[in-house]
Amino acid sequence: MKDQSLQEYINNARKQGHTDEQIAHTLIEVGWKLEHFQPHLNGGTLPRLRPFTDLVQSTWDLYRHALPTIGLGLLLNLAVSLMSILVSIASLNKLAQLAVLLLTIPIQVIVAGFVSGAITFSMMHKTGSAASFRWALRNFLPFFWITMLYRFVTMGGFAMFIIPGFIFSTWFCFADLIFISDGIRGSAALLKSREYVKGYTWNILWRVMAIGIGVAAIAFILSFPVKFLGQVDKNIGHIVSHFLIFGVSMPLLMAVPVVLYRNLRELKPSMHATPVIGGRGLIFVSAFLGIIGPIIIVIIAFLVLAVAAPWRDGYKTRRAGDTLYIEPVRLSR
Repeated sequence: MKDQSLQEYINNARKQGHTDEQIAHTLIEVGWKLEHFQPHLNGGTLPRLRPFTDLVQSTWDLYRHALPTIGLGLLLNLAVSLMSILVSIASLNKLAQLAVLLLTIPIQVIVAGFVSGAITFSMMHKTGSAASFRWALRNFLPFFWITMLYRFVTMGGFAMFIIPGFIFSTWFCFADLIFISDGIRGSAALLKSREYVKGYTWNILWRVMAIGIGVAAIAFILSFPVKFLGQVDKNIGHIVSHFLIFGVSMPLLMAVPVVLYRNLRELKPSMHATPVIGGRGLIFVSAFLGIIGPIIIVIIAFLVLAVAAPWRDGYKTRRAGDTLYIEPVRLSR
């Protein structure tokens, strides 16, 4: 079926009362790929994303709606941080402080993942705090796994000479939202996200980066009074910094993909019913690189420092009369 015949088929099907979703389902059943016939459903060209100003306004509206959930999440994250600070202060030796740090880091990661799920669900479905946290509790493991898999794949992309990292971060950024909306889990959610992004990769990337730069600029400006508060009282500075990160910057950045995903669902209404086949190899290879890459970098850095350092610290003793002196010296290898 050539392009002209395909357009005629779509037009005739519409005249017979078939919806675009029904037409897309029929074409997929006979072997067509969505990216080949999607432009014909839209008059021959891919429809444009909403203007950037609409994205900014919708992001702000979502943030304001989710403020109660964001506030409760902020209190949870702050409670865990304060707990680790208090326990660390109470510890009398460095070993105990290290043990507290190793114990609280996993707790902070788990709580942050739980809160992230609640906030994202609240933004997706505009639900209240209670319903959002109930969903996050029931679906913690699959949601947490998708977010971690996305991070590993993105890190693996950056390990492939930087540029793939930006591409992967854009392709797969809607995976957690697809799980929330359609219940698709794991790597299948990432692959479905890539299908939604097809044709819009660079338009989505520059929008996300532009808002990210804007949020970072605001955070940078606000960091100066935070540093001043930290000099006055370290704990107050920590609390204010915590509020800016978990109460303002991160929720705003979380709202951006939600707005873009809703826009893409409007532009590709048949996509949610389109099966995704293949592509898992790329995800697993990139995720593997994302996991072992940081470990390899740390090992290489340690070996380089160990081999390249021409000197090492040492001590020598010197006795003067009845007094024994211990003096630091530089000993060559």
